[in-house]
Amino acid sequence: MRSHLLAYFVMSAGDGLIIRAGAPLLGTAFETLVWWAPYVAVWSLQSYFIVTRGQSIGKMVVGTRIVDLRGNRPSFVQAGVPKQAMSIYPGLGDIGAAVLASCPRSLIFGGTPVVEQYKGNPRVQAHGPGFSKILLGDDKVDQWEKYVDIMADSVYINSGRGCINCSGVWASRHTKEIAEALAERMGPVEVKPPEDPQASLAAFTVPGAAKAIWKSIESGLDEAGVEHVTAKFGSRLVEKERCGYLRPVVIHCDSPDRKLANTEFMFPFVSVVECPQDEMLKRIGGTLVGSAITYDERFQRELVNATHIDRLNLGPVPTIQLDWLQPHEGNIVEFLFRPRAFQSRLEKAAV
Repeated sequence: MRSHLLAYFVMSAGDGLIIRAGAPLLGTAFETLVWWAPYVAVWSLQSYFIVTRGQSIGKMVVGTRIVDLRGNRPSFVQAGVPKQAMSIYPGLGDIGAAVLASCPRSLIFGGTPVVEQYKGNPRVQAHGPGFSKILLGDDKVDQWEKYVDIMADSVYINSGRGCINCSGVWASRHTKEIAEALAERMGPVEVKPPEDPQASLAAFTVPGAAKAIWKSIESGLDEAGVEHVTAKFGSRLVEKERCGYLRPVVIHCDSPDRKLANTEFMFPFVSVVECPQDEMLKRIGGTLVGSAITYDERFQRELVNATHIDRLNLGPVPTIQLDWLQPHEGNIVEFLFRPRAFQSRLEKAAV
């Protein structure tokens, strides 16, 4: 495959860094050389993103250039990207905006304001918070105990840092019991040193980040109808000399109108929200991964038609369960390349 566009690849990680774990897979023909980094992660205060086999940093051919903001050049080199294909420009938000304005194709990762800023811009593919959720249908909510493991794993695995981690459990009833069960499961989790094999919580290494996030959560706890269910398991904020931690937080909201009902943070945080089934799809907002536990065919059809759910799981499927053949945010090839019809009657074609 050859590029018909002069493609640039922009990864904006804010004050974070780009890390890579995996090996490059090189094509056999240099003209169609493919760099394949199966697992590339972008960390920042606002987002966490994993590039999978379906969303590789690669599928990039010779001629594709990379522009990186405050990135980590050695990580790209280790992933198989040649040094001459990269330009690194340190800077703040204004530098990033300038780079995006000058590149014909860009990827950017940030919070909701970033996504809104570039919404509708065909040159920029903005990746924001996931707001992934589990929806319990009325036909299954009375058996909610059967699904506690799925809910807890969706919230907690990978330290809750992924956009595919569950940040909301929505049901029409039993929400207080569900919140209590999740709090019992995750609330006692303690901070352990990173070298401890049992460590399950990731540190916030940016000074003051963990404290700022906790203050943001605290500002919503005083609202009527909101309960901090994990409060009885001790302080959630743990500050160390060089970093900070946030222990798992479970919030109960008696209505989708509460401030914390549809929020997301980079640690195991979940809001259990009481909402009638017939209002759920109107109130959940944009959802990267939605796992709907229901056998109600009418509700299933409504879910399939809900375009604001990017990846839909029907049945007891954790939000974190991935299918490499169905990347939840599409494939980078679809963004960097365009399909083109081709026919030939030549004995040999220069392709």
